[in-house]
Amino acid sequence: LGACLSRRPRLGGPRADGLDCYEIGYLHSGSIEWLTDDGIEEATGGSIVIDLPGDIQGGVDAIVLPSARYWIRLDPGMIRQLPGVSDAARARLDGLLAGLACRHFRTSRSTRLMFERILMHQRRPGTFAEELSRAALHEILFNILAAELTRVDPPIASVVSDALAYMNEVLTEDVSVDAVARRMNLSPGYFHELFHKETGTTPARYMLKKRLALARTRLIRTEDSITALALDLGFSTSQYFATAFKRFVGITPREYREVRRGVIEAGGFQTYQRVPEVDLSSLA
Repeated sequence: LGACLSRRPRLGGPRADGLDCYEIGYLHSGSIEWLTDDGIEEATGGSIVIDLPGDIQGGVDAIVLPSARYWIRLDPGMIRQLPGVSDAARARLDGLLAGLACRHFRTSRSTRLMFERILMHQRRPGTFAEELSRAALHEILFNILAAELTRVDPPIASVVSDALAYMNEVLTEDVSVDAVARRMNLSPGYFHELFHKETGTTPARYMLKKRLALARTRLIRTEDSITALALDLGFSTSQYFATAFKRFVGITPREYREVRRGVIEAGGFQTYQRVPEVDLSSLA
């Protein structure tokens, strides 16, 4: 178990330690993204990210952007030997982990607290430290799998669903949130309130993040200049685009393009000195 801070972007690749294990990570802040045929897929702060034994860390088309995360690495044999868990539950846990349909998903704040709790008990052992650590580990594992078993997209109000479809159509146009609200026959204030309630984000932030995701795809797949790309995506100036890009992605558009293309060194992880790696083998 450990925690690490990525100060610079890092491309996916072979595990540096060569371990062939499950890696369950909790992304505290920042993001990890994958380039797919449909564009950019992203895990952001508050997400669980899981690598299976034999995986290239992060995936061939992944990039770990500046971020902070906790991780637990578990030998598959450890899953099958967890004390205090029935044979049936261990078998189900092992099977579900190996066959996860979705390898990254949002989770509750309590998951981060469980990672921190294990670290606390292992670094400063007190009464029942092993038992409390094991309980927290079980909670992480079974909460993740319960979320996977019950994962369904929550229903969204039809007017917000229509707004999302329209916003995705006009991402590259100079369309304001007020204009979207008028199209939905809602006042801007009520539209903002309803959109945030249904999606957990604001209309303006949603459109900006979608535009930045499209920008990242184009930075990888085209030779467009950054200025031309910014204006084509509806940003008023290239400077505003660069500022927004760095705020959300952690690096500039130029750095992003160069890292993705291997032009500049991507850098690597730096371990938090205050959160050293700890061995959880005793929990098995």
